[in-house]
Amino acid sequence: MTDPRPPASPPPADDDAPTEVARPAYDLHHALVEATSDFARTGTDEPLTETTQFSREDISAVVQGEAPLHVVVLEGGRIGDTVALGDRLVVMGRDPEAAIPLTAKGVSRQHAVIEPYPQGGYALRDLASANGTFLNKKRVETERLQDGDLVFMGAATIKVMAESNPEYGYWRYLHETSVRDPLTDAPNRRYFDDFLSREIERARRYGRPLCLLLVDVDLFKTVNDTHGHRAGDQVLRDLVKVVHGRLRRSEFMARYGGEEFAIIATETPITGAQRLAEGIRALVERHPFTFEERRIPVTVSIGVAEWTSAFREAGELVGLADERLYRAKRDGRNRVCAGPAQGT
Repeated sequence: MTDPRPPASPPPADDDAPTEVARPAYDLHHALVEATSDFARTGTDEPLTETTQFSREDISAVVQGEAPLHVVVLEGGRIGDTVALGDRLVVMGRDPEAAIPLTAKGVSRQHAVIEPYPQGGYALRDLASANGTFLNKKRVETERLQDGDLVFMGAATIKVMAESNPEYGYWRYLHETSVRDPLTDAPNRRYFDDFLSREIERARRYGRPLCLLLVDVDLFKTVNDTHGHRAGDQVLRDLVKVVHGRLRRSEFMARYGGEEFAIIATETPITGAQRLAEGIRALVERHPFTFEERRIPVTVSIGVAEWTSAFREAGELVGLADERLYRAKRDGRNRVCAGPAQGT
C-alpha cells in the first residue's frame, strides 16, 4: 500500500520543536484489529482563547444542516478513540486536557483544532504547531473537513467519518467490545488502566485530588455455591446498577476482576472518598438482591487510597487501596478502610 503520509519533518530541539518522525506504512486493518478505545469527551469546556469564535446562530445552523461527523484515532493516541463533532471545539495535542490527547512524536501540546465552519460543516485548523498539520497529503492552515479525510499530526493519524460510513459502524462495534465487560456492561480492566493513568497525569500536573476505591463482594463464592453461578452473575450485574446510580458524573466505575470493582473519584480528597465508600457500602447492604424470587444477602468491603506526590506510578495507588481492602476483609467484612498510609 502506498503511504499517504506527508514527508518527515526536521530534527527536534524539544517536544514542541520540529522533529523527524518515523512513519510506518498506514495499515487500516492493523489499526482496526488493535483498537483499544475509550469513551472520549466530545469537546472541551475551556476553548482556546486564540481560536476563532462563531456565533450561537452560526453553530446551530452548522449542526442542524450537516450529517453527523466523527473522528477516530488510528495511530499516535488511544487507538480506536472516537469523538463526535458537535458545537464545541475539539482540540488535539499532547495536553492531557485535550479532547483528543495524542502521545506520538512530533505532536505539539496544542497542535490543531476542529471547529464549526461558518459556511457549514467543520474546519481543521493548525494551532501554529512546530511540525504542521496535514490533511491527506497537503499541509494546511485551515481547511474544511469531509467524510474520509485523513489528518496527520507528527506520527499521529486520525480519520474523519460520517455516521453513515460503514467503516464507522465497524469502529463503533470495536469501540464497545474493547472497553466493556460483557457480563456487567461496566468498563473493563483495560479501560480502567488507561483512565487511571490519564487521571493521575492530571492530578500530578495540576495538583488535583484523586482517590481510588476498590470494592469487593463479601463471600461471593458462598453466593455461587448456595444459589448457583447464574445467581452470582445476576448479583454482579445488579451491583453495578446500584452503585452506578450513586456516583456523580465525574466518578468512574469499572470491573477490576472477578467480583472486584474499582471506582476512580476525581477532584475528591480522602475524606470525601471515605464518605462515598461508606455510602456505597450501606447502599449495597440495604439493597434487596434477588434471583428467581430468592433474596440474596450481599455486602461489600472497600479499600480507599489517595494519590500523593510520594507515588511514582499507578500501581502504587492500586497497591495501597488493595492493602486497605484486605484489611477491611480481615477486620470482619462489610466495612470501609481508608487508612493508615502505606508503611505506617
